[in-house]
Amino acid sequence: MNFISLTSALIAAGITLPALVALYFLKLKRKRMVIPSTLLWQRAVQDLQVNAPFQKIKNNLLLWIQLLLLIALLIAMARPTQDDVADPGRRVVIVIDHSASMNATDIDGKSRLEEAKRRALQVVDDIDAGGSGEDSGVGSAMVIAVAHRASVLTDFTTDLAQVRRAIRDIEPTDQRSHLDAAIATIEPHARQGASGDNQLTAHVFSDGRVQQRSDEPLALANAKVLWHAIGEGADGSDNLAIVALSARRDFENPQQVQVFARLANYSAEPITTNVTINIDGRDLKVERVTVPGLVAREAPAEAGDTVATEDGTAIVPQEFPGSEPPAPTVGDGRPEPGSAGIAFDFVWTGDATLRVTHDHEDLLAADDGARLRLVAARELSILLVTEGNAYIQRAIDAAKVQHQVTMTPEQYEQQDPATLRRGGWDGDAAATGGASEDVANTGFDVIVFDRHAPSEVPLVNSLYFGVAPPIDGLARRPASERAAPNELITQWDRTSELLNNVELSDIPLRKPGRIVVPVDGRILAIGGEGPVMAELTRDTVRHVVVSFDVHESLWPFRISFPTFFQNALPSLGLGGATDSAGVAYHTGENATLLLDSVQDTITYTGPAKLTGRAVGNAVTVDPFPRVGLYTTSSRDVEPRDRELMANLLDQQESDTRVAGQLTIGTSAVASQAAQQVQVRKEIWPWFVWGALALLAIEWLVYTRRMHI
Repeated sequence: MNFISLTSALIAAGITLPALVALYFLKLKRKRMVIPSTLLWQRAVQDLQVNAPFQKIKNNLLLWIQLLLLIALLIAMARPTQDDVADPGRRVVIVIDHSASMNATDIDGKSRLEEAKRRALQVVDDIDAGGSGEDSGVGSAMVIAVAHRASVLTDFTTDLAQVRRAIRDIEPTDQRSHLDAAIATIEPHARQGASGDNQLTAHVFSDGRVQQRSDEPLALANAKVLWHAIGEGADGSDNLAIVALSARRDFENPQQVQVFARLANYSAEPITTNVTINIDGRDLKVERVTVPGLVAREAPAEAGDTVATEDGTAIVPQEFPGSEPPAPTVGDGRPEPGSAGIAFDFVWTGDATLRVTHDHEDLLAADDGARLRLVAARELSILLVTEGNAYIQRAIDAAKVQHQVTMTPEQYEQQDPATLRRGGWDGDAAATGGASEDVANTGFDVIVFDRHAPSEVPLVNSLYFGVAPPIDGLARRPASERAAPNELITQWDRTSELLNNVELSDIPLRKPGRIVVPVDGRILAIGGEGPVMAELTRDTVRHVVVSFDVHESLWPFRISFPTFFQNALPSLGLGGATDSAGVAYHTGENATLLLDSVQDTITYTGPAKLTGRAVGNAVTVDPFPRVGLYTTSSRDVEPRDRELMANLLDQQESDTRVAGQLTIGTSAVASQAAQQVQVRKEIWPWFVWGALALLAIEWLVYTRRMHI
């Protein structure tokens, strides 16, 4: 037997039990009188002897009854519990969606989440009252909150007060709703039951705006699913959302910036609003935009449909031999939101915090604005580590790299790896090839290793020829004795941005060896004995490994060689900035950062407090629960990462129309043998009833003694 409130009961016992015993030591104050005879006062004389001070307590039945009564009440106060086995057929799971769309305030000014919690509490009240419907006589209940992830707030319990507290404590988020995560959590419990009276019941409180990570339809076998649709406005909802935001710098003129935003209107009527772009807290431009309302969706006509034609109507035949079906003219499905795009062009050199907002007041505030960090315009800075390689040198020159430094392997190993990334490396120890002092102050974007394997894993995106970095699971193996003198590359990944327009089939390689690639690596090209080119990301740093020395091939004499460098250097050096100059995260995502020093944790504050936990030099920050700006004052974080932005930018969550249907398959499958589910059952009422019985006995004993 366990106790929930043992401490308070022990304190009460320490006070009441000694007080009860002390009552039997009390001395009765009696008035002294002179009487003619004590013949009829025998009982009074006995009573006087019992209450004498410091007299040994006699075996008094009333005392023992009262002690037992008090002990029973104290045990009840400690809320004793005992482990019990829940009836597997009488279990209820309460699933509450607390994603972004559930923050829409269309329930008399209240949010959908508040309404969902209110209705969930009604279900609990019905359970507590014995129930009259699906949950009558329920044995235990479980509460799950679902957004980007599913969180089990209470496991199966008969403590309905705990269930109510768990429901009330659910906090809103701005994340996406992945109901499949909740179903995956429930599924093992559903399999423990069977059909009929033993079936598990799941109450889902949601507006139906849910997503799933796979193409498989939602299904929960051996369970009864009841969807409680939350929200109003199934045909149209007053919400204007920013659903896309991006920024690009002009390739020829990096100072020229273009920011593009797309708005979606989920109401039936067009909405005209002012869209403002703000940079570092200052409004830069304001544009007035009209976004059309919902647009009827047209679907392709299917066999048997009636379609409009120039001559009237016609029925689509079952087959279309030798011809295409008629043009779609029959609208079905729900209307699509109207949308409009807006672009802002301006000149900006440095980095900045950029925010785009509209001023239309609607049901959902989380998608009324979006932020991103505008990356500063920069020019590529490349470090070549080699004893001398004219082919690679010319390929880098052909890529029009602005800043290039060459070091020998010995000079490279004298450098602090952190300074090569952030700047401040020792330029005197290097043959800088005439590079300016600014290069030493800013660090490198890419390091190219020619036949030199670094002693430590670089902190900068790197390209390796003939060697591999010291990363666990990654290695270069020399060619075997059975290998042919010359090999050709037989396959390569044409979808990789590194190999865009790169032809590799005509390159003879002299014993290129092979690369051992970890499971999370990406093979880019395969030769006669295995991978000859691969890519791996560790701690946010990209490593591209080529197994062969370019001198042992004819690749430098092919046009694909400079093309490869023209692809690889901007991709590795500028990262996502080649396609986008803005950096931001979606709610629910984790941010991964690289630190200069080893720290256990980093804290960010903003709409919520987030903690980043370090593994080596990389820090993974908690998922973003709400949209907004998160900042840290830690100096161990690079300045560009001290501000992190999280946005919603999700059409499904911004669509505040209540879903027409939520399909969750519940067909029964072969169930597992019913397993026992342990629950904690409170048994304090038993002790209260025992105390009442003792009170009745005590009264009977007392009245019998007082009877003359």
